[in-house]
Amino acid sequence: PLLEDALRIARELENRQSESANESRLGQIDLERGEARRAVERFERALDVARQAGFPSQAVIARMGLARAFLSLEEPVKAREEAEEAVRLCVSG
Repeated sequence: PLLEDALRIARELENRQSESANESRLGQIDLERGEARRAVERFERALDVARQAGFPSQAVIARMGLARAFLSLEEPVKAREEAEEAVRLCVSG
């Protein structure tokens, strides 16, 4: 509930970096609970926000979360694509 509250507040304050970070945190929790499909949705929202707001470090975190989620869903090709994109973002700055 606290992270959901933090996400709501970040949205209200239009703090896009916190919004993206909290979506990723919630995605990680979903993964730990075995809810990989839900985690994918969270990480995709985190990635969209990070891209729109211009926060490449948050985009890397979201993409790595997507990679882990796709591995959990036994989708290795998608997992690799997300991981490679995360590395590309790290290298390109």
